Amino acid sequence: MKEKMKSQTTKTAALVIALIMVFTLTACGGSDTSIEPALIATPEPTPEPVTVATPEPAPELTPGPTPEPEPEPDPIVSVHTRGLFPYAFSAEDIFGNTVTEQTMGEKELFFVYRWATWCGACVAGFPGIARMIEQYEDRAGFIMLLLDMDNASGAISLLENYGIPNTSAVVSVDGRDTFDTGLPFMVTLETGFIPEAVVMDAQGNVLRHISGGGQDYATILGILISQPELLLDGDVGVWADKSVFAPGERINLAVTNLTQEHRDSHAWVGIYREPANPNDEWEDTGVWGYIHTIGIFTSFIQDGILTEPGNYEIRVGVVPNAGEQLFIATFPFTISG
Repeated sequence: MKEKMKSQTTKTAALVIALIMVFTLTACGGSDTSIEPALIATPEPTPEPVTVATPEPAPELTPGPTPEPEPEPDPIVSVHTRGLFPYAFSAEDIFGNTVTEQTMGEKELFFVYRWATWCGACVAGFPGIARMIEQYEDRAGFIMLLLDMDNASGAISLLENYGIPNTSAVVSVDGRDTFDTGLPFMVTLETGFIPEAVVMDAQGNVLRHISGGGQDYATILGILISQPELLLDGDVGVWADKSVFAPGERINLAVTNLTQEHRDSHAWVGIYREPANPNDEWEDTGVWGYIHTIGIFTSFIQDGILTEPGNYEIRVGVVPNAGEQLFIATFPFTISG
């Protein structure tokens, strides 16, 4: 989606970013009242027709407030076939338990992370990995390939300290002996660098190879689960982890398929709000920043920034020529009231 924008003065702030809760209001009211008419008989001897007294009209009930509908959760669309981890294995994990391809159950995707306790960049990725597991463990399985298995106790301490859960969805095993190094995903991981990760589907197809530290694994996995087409070569796309947010809630977002040309054209991302008057232009909220990367740009709108209910858009723009701004991608979302 593209449209031309009026020229704007150069902005100098950095993008701040914010995750979800939807609160609901319920109300109930109303009652049911029925009144039977009284029967009155006339005295004998002359029978008179029976008459029915007109009942007093029942007081009119004031209806209670109409309950507001609960916000519908974002639909979970499955674009992958569930299955077991695509390569059979049997190993002892760092806790001393025997684990196999059955352990994680049937999942849509599998995230494999190669790391060591002595690798600072590997451990620096743990907060994002913990968040990723919390968000997606019902849909993805996680294998942590430890290179220094002789320090299993140290590995356990690190996992616990950073909140990486010891659940059936997470398997921590020897990174050198558990799998045949000739398997496709192991070949992909054998670059000689750590940390490294791959995401594969239940058929064993490697969907993403993520090399080096400082990666937003949760965002990348979220895109692969919900909108994998955004990671294909093509137009710039925008992804957010939901489309309805509570006021002030953190919003995780990503811009995909950025090129050097976009960077050279001063690519930026900003947040706009729908005006009360449909004839007016959308309001620039002042939440924005320049994009200095190519490939995927991941960031977030931090807690407490967008608090006003309404309809919004994340917009990505470039400045191809002096004094000209052009939108190249949008993502609509709502702040609930």
